[in-house]
Amino acid sequence: MAVSCRRLLRLSPMTWAKHLANFSSHPGEMLTIKEVRQNLMENVGVRTKWGKENPWQEPNLMQPVVESQSQLPRRKPSDSLVRARIPLTDPEAREKYLLFNGGIRFGRLLEDFDTLAEQSTSSEQSLSGQKDIYIQGNVTWVGKSSMECSMFMEQEVDGVVHKFLSAKYLFAARNPLNNKAGIINPLDPQTPEEKAAFKLGEENKKLRTQEGSKSLLKTPPTESERLIIHDIFLSTVNQDSGSLRVRLKPENTVWMEDTILKSLIICHPEQRNLYNKIFGGFLMRGAYELAWITASVYSKKRPGMCKVVDDILFMKPVEIGSLLFLSSQ
Repeated sequence: MAVSCRRLLRLSPMTWAKHLANFSSHPGEMLTIKEVRQNLMENVGVRTKWGKENPWQEPNLMQPVVESQSQLPRRKPSDSLVRARIPLTDPEAREKYLLFNGGIRFGRLLEDFDTLAEQSTSSEQSLSGQKDIYIQGNVTWVGKSSMECSMFMEQEVDGVVHKFLSAKYLFAARNPLNNKAGIINPLDPQTPEEKAAFKLGEENKKLRTQEGSKSLLKTPPTESERLIIHDIFLSTVNQDSGSLRVRLKPENTVWMEDTILKSLIICHPEQRNLYNKIFGGFLMRGAYELAWITASVYSKKRPGMCKVVDDILFMKPVEIGSLLFLSSQ
C-alpha cells in the first residue's frame, strides 16, 4: 500500500519538536489511539471549542519562528518514537472498526494511521477484529522544511506478532504567520538502521522530484504511450461508419463512464483537525470507502481487505464549511 500526503504544522518547529519528544516519553505505558489524540491536542494547545477566529493569532500559542536550522537543536530519530494501541479487545471501541462481515474497516485504519505516507505495504495475513492493533512511528528523514515519518501497524496472531501495514508520511512545515515554509530541527541518525532509513528518505525526495517532472501537466505521453492510447481508441470505433461518433464497446468490457459513483460531504467543524482544517484521515476514509463501493458495484461482490493504496497527495487544506465532491470510477 502506498500513501503520500502533505500536512501543515502550525506550531513553530522548535515547539513541535519539543512537544513531540515529551509526547513520546511514556515509560511502561501504552496509550490508546484516543489518548494519543487527546495528548496531542493538549501539547499543541488546540482550542477545544469551535470558533471562526484564527487560533494562531493568539500570542500565547506562538513561539519565536527561526529562520535557519542552525538555530535549532538536532534531534535523534528515537526522540520522536511513538507507540499507540487500537483497543479492539474493548467491545465499545471495537464496533467503530468492524465491517458488517466482521472484518476490519480499512478506512478507519487510514484515519488512525494519518500522518502521511509515500510508500506502504500490507501482508497476506488476515486481521482479527477481536485483538488489539498496535501502531508505531517516528521521524526518519528531515529536510529543511519537510520531514518523513515511518509508520507501521502490527497485531498478534496465533502467538506471533505480525507487521501487516507500513507507511511513510511526508509533512511540510508552514509558518502560521505568513504561510511560508517553516524550518524544522535537523535530524541526527545514530544507528546503522537509522542512517539507512535517512538515506532512503533522501532517495525518496529525489524520486518525488523526478515523478513530479513526469506529470501529464508538464510532460506529454511518450511515443509508445501514444500508440497504446490510439489502439484503445480504434478498438471502440466503428470504422465502417466513417465517423468517430459511432462507438462500439469491445466484447467483455464496460464503459469507464458507467462505473462512475459520486458523493458529497458537508465539512462540519466536528471533523476539524488541530489546525482548524478538515482532518486528512477523515478525507482519506471517505475517498477510500467510495472507492470500495465502486469496486463492489463493478465486480458485483464484496472486495476483500485492501492490499495496495497508491500515493495520496493533499494539494491544499480543505476548509471547514466546504462542500466536498468525491468522484470514483
